[in-house]
Amino acid sequence: MIRPGRVGLAVILQAGTLVAAGPCQTALPALPALPGDSVLGETPLGSVYHKVRCLPQHARPPLVIFAPGTGITPARSRTFTRFLGDQSGQCVIAVAYENSKLVASYCTTTDSTGGPQDPACLERVLGAKASSNPSVAMATNGTRLEVPFDRSVEGGILRALEHLGLSRFLSSDGREVRWYQLVLTGHSQGAQLAMFIALTRHEVAGVGSIGGGVLRTAGVSPYPRFVYEARKTDPARFRAFHHQNDADAFRRDVYSAMGIPAANIRTTDFDSEECRQNAHSCVVVDELIPVKQGLPIFVDQWRWVSSSPK
Repeated sequence: MIRPGRVGLAVILQAGTLVAAGPCQTALPALPALPGDSVLGETPLGSVYHKVRCLPQHARPPLVIFAPGTGITPARSRTFTRFLGDQSGQCVIAVAYENSKLVASYCTTTDSTGGPQDPACLERVLGAKASSNPSVAMATNGTRLEVPFDRSVEGGILRALEHLGLSRFLSSDGREVRWYQLVLTGHSQGAQLAMFIALTRHEVAGVGSIGGGVLRTAGVSPYPRFVYEARKTDPARFRAFHHQNDADAFRRDVYSAMGIPAANIRTTDFDSEECRQNAHSCVVVDELIPVKQGLPIFVDQWRWVSSSPK
């Protein structure tokens, strides 16, 4: 069962079919599986996009950007990209960026990446991964993280839009992204970065966090300062979705600190072999997504979390 926060439409599984509960019930047609992924394309830098929805004559705001989690390439986000594009009619791009290591691996103040983090280090590393600013971030142990612009999230978005000829989403000189026309979504580390960019750098149309959060820090405040203070984008435009068995209390605490309304947070307790194996990743990573009758179980939640709140 999908559990909205306090309000909002629920989506439930009845006899193997997804139906929307409430006055706006809509039927989602079963789609074929992904033989050959002919509807998807890949940019020279490795971002994956919906070839039909991202044609310049078809793409319309808001465009959906998806940043995968740690160690997950856009090639393993093809189900999300394809089915969200099919179902929503939106151009969906899964962006390639420097996500080979956990942010926690750079900023831990103990021997464990699950322990407290250095808040200044977190902001440096998130800044480097988000926009190559600073392009070189120093970890707490003295190692360096160097992120060229094209390997940052913002650089990957810009290069993908250039490659696809989506000039309507770029400034008149083609050098800047029109962020207010984008919904930034992501999973895990990718969701951290989507929220970081929306809070600290650009006003965007919406933010969708799938299994995301921001790491706890050493010191008085449990999270980095930007979680409480930065508001380039109104937190009311944020939406979040995760499995109930995936650190639910922690994620809700982070979202509350950001000011995200409780009604904008949904969880699922869907039980499947995939979700018992990995509740964190079964909601979006290709090989772990539960499927019924050719349709990903969570596609309606992807649509909700990727939409621009009114």
